[in-house]
Amino acid sequence: MEEIEELCEEDYETEEKTETDLYWTCKYCGTDNAEYNIEYEKEIICTCEKCGKKYSVWYCPY
Repeated sequence: MEEIEELCEEDYETEEKTETDLYWTCKYCGTDNAEYNIEYEKEIICTCEKCGKKYSVWYCPY
């Protein structure tokens, strides 16, 4: 089973006008990624588009 790491707050940013979009950078290969239409207060599994590394993050806009 593949190891999943947690994104740190400095590894991603959100935009206020699109509260359900999450933009983040893979700390292994440096690729910028985006997750769209994510649900609030739910664990999200993000996968890097380039290297396939997986991360988990809990998204709560409050």
